[in-house]
Amino acid sequence: MYAGSISDAYLRQCPACSWIVDAGHRFVQVYGDTTPLFGAAAEAIDCRMLGEGMRAERATAWRERVERCLAGETLLLRERIGTFTWYVAQFPMSDDRQSRFAGGFGLDVTPWSSAEQELRYTVLSALRAQGFERASMSKFLHDQVGQNLSAAGLQLDLLRMDLETVSPDACRHITDVQRMLESVMQQVRDFSYQLNPAMVERAGLHAALDRLLGRARSRFQGTVRLILSLPRRWPRATLRRSTRSLRKPWRTR
Repeated sequence: MYAGSISDAYLRQCPACSWIVDAGHRFVQVYGDTTPLFGAAAEAIDCRMLGEGMRAERATAWRERVERCLAGETLLLRERIGTFTWYVAQFPMSDDRQSRFAGGFGLDVTPWSSAEQELRYTVLSALRAQGFERASMSKFLHDQVGQNLSAAGLQLDLLRMDLETVSPDACRHITDVQRMLESVMQQVRDFSYQLNPAMVERAGLHAALDRLLGRARSRFQGTVRLILSLPRRWPRATLRRSTRSLRKPWRTR
């Protein structure tokens, strides 16, 4: 008797509301504040038919849920009611006489949903800021560092041509420096591309695929050849999807 009174007090004072509906869609037990879900308090809907006093579409939705539970299905739902968010669970039940019932409970999870939404906005803002920083760094490497390295290479070309007849040894040293410079330039281009691989929109699909194959050839021992014909301009949405696929690391088997 004591255990029964404790469990009954728990159900009445629990912050969640709970209910049991029989096979005839009648409430047989109701606890807690059910006003947000059913439009009336527990005392008002106890022993009443499910859907009384509710809008037609709302009542139909609840009856369909009860029928699914009576058929043996468990439902886990998140409902938006005005500015509030509710977690609703419904499940099949039976008693000692094997009578069928649909049990359920609901909990106001608005604070959790608000915290989740704020966390989502925070993460998205951080990702946008990171993307902006990566794009800025990529642009600096491409426009400043890359162009300065290219200009240095051209100056070395001019110097090598001036010294060809005067000092062949110096020309060989200049050639070695140029090879090192070309290696550094390639590394800068690759790093710039990895920071901001949105080349498809800037240079086109052909250039992006050619760059991708260039990266693959450094890791793949076989022959890789690109044969591509683009008779028309691709939609921007298609190019964005291609960009996302190019961001994935190239793997060889």
